[in-house]
Amino acid sequence: MKTLIDRLLLTMRGDMLSCVDVDIVPYIQSTIDSIHTFYDDRGLQVVYEMPQFLILCVDVMLLQSVVSNLVDNAHKYAQADTSIIVQLDKQGLRITNTIDDDMSIDMNLIRQPFYKADLARTDGTSH
Repeated sequence: MKTLIDRLLLTMRGDMLSCVDVDIVPYIQSTIDSIHTFYDDRGLQVVYEMPQFLILCVDVMLLQSVVSNLVDNAHKYAQADTSIIVQLDKQGLRITNTIDDDMSIDMNLIRQPFYKADLARTDGTSH
């Protein structure tokens, strides 16, 4: 419930971002690690390709929300026993996975905020 409220607040506040200079590497790692524990039973591994530190001016809550959403989707739609690769450099953040071919995924819809798959057409764990 807290995550949903945080996401709603982020969406509503729009241009009222709180930008501070921080090392984003530990924020990204801790956000991903907290999500990854929910998916241990599928044999997924997270591979980090990140510098030791990267200082950027960011809204930390927004950063964590975006990373959380991307990694949650990467876990949900990943083929079992594969890796999710998290790459971070000065050009950006990339999160890649191998998609399970058995799932029908509308890639345009999955990028929409608050999109929820039709549970009748999924295994019940989809976003």
